[in-house]
Amino acid sequence: MASRTALAFVLLLVALPALAQPATRRTPAPAPQFNYTPEEQEACLPDAQRLCDIRQQPPVVLACLRRQWNEVSEECRTVLERHKDD
Repeated sequence: MASRTALAFVLLLVALPALAQPATRRTPAPAPQFNYTPEEQEACLPDAQRLCDIRQQPPVVLACLRRQWNEVSEECRTVLERHKDD
């Protein structure tokens, strides 16, 4: 009888964490598309290096460039204007 109690206790300890998990897990939102050509990226790289933290994800760097619009070069502004709806 003691072995049945011990087995039930062990099974309960194993099953309890699984039961405590939420029934549904959230899946991360899909990453935004980054549709810039290598030439477009090259046009904005000097500005991004100068004005932003380029270790961030591309959408964060783009937002940084747009916030600092007056400091961005004409070449990069052209690229950002071309992709303003992205």
